[in-house]
Formats: sequence, C-alpha cells, structure tokens
Amino acid sequence: MSVIPLVDDVFCAVYPPEHPVAEYESLYLEDLVPYDLIVLSKGSSARDLYEKAVADVTTRSGLRVDTTHMATAILFVHQGMGVAILPKLALKSLNLNGLNYKPLVDPVAHRKIGLIQRKKQKLSSAGVDFLSQLYDCLENKEN
Repeated sequence: MSVIPLVDDVFCAVYPPEHPVAEYESLYLEDLVPYDLIVLSKGSSARDLYEKAVADVTTRSGLRVDTTHMATAILFVHQGMGVAILPKLALKSLNLNGLNYKPLVDPVAHRKIGLIQRKKQKLSSAGVDFLSQLYDCLENKEN
C-alpha cells in the first residue's frame, strides 16, 4: 500500500469571543481541560486525539458534552455550553457566525489526509480522473 497525500489538517478550539481561551497566544489541548468542552463521540478522530493528549493530565476537568455531529457541537458553543474541538477543514462548512477558533499547537493535533492505493496496481482511468478532480477541488478551496 502507498499513500497519496492530499491535505494537512489541524484540530481547533472553537469558542465564543469572550471565552478565556481567547487570551491564549498558543493553545494546547491541556489548556482546555479545565473548561467545559464539547467533544465528538467515541470513535471519532477528534475524540481519540483529545483522550490521547490529556491521558496524563491531573487537572480537574470541566463538564464534557459528547455529540455525534459537528453542527451540533457548534450549536452548543453558540449556546455558551463550552469550547468545541473540531477539525479546521470542517469549519468552513459550519455556521461559525460570531464564534472564534484557534488551531491547537500540539503535534498530535495535526493530521495528514490522503488516499490509500495498492502499490502494485495502477489507478484506473476513472481513478486518475477522480484524483485530478480532487486535487482541483482542494486547490480551489485553498484560494
């Protein structure tokens, strides 16, 4: 198997402008532990990231709200229920009106997204076309 890299992503804290995390220049997952957090349900990459990053933290944690959908997490932030941890790539498609976000600087908060391909098997012409269109879409999203 080989990996065809597509894009880098980073998880972000999404919060109301008046939240104390707005004062942080650099934000780490550990910094979020004392606050009420909105995290995606078990089995999501965001949840796995959070649990790995704070496994050894002994600071008392705030309330943690689990949700399955990112849009619901954003609604909870809008309602003042806490800070959400979400992938930056998804934020453009969510209603952040009035909310701020800040990328997390932990190395574990960064991920690479790619396609897996069998090494000994060439892409079909449809696969090549799909990959080309995917690269075009990604390039247009960045601009």
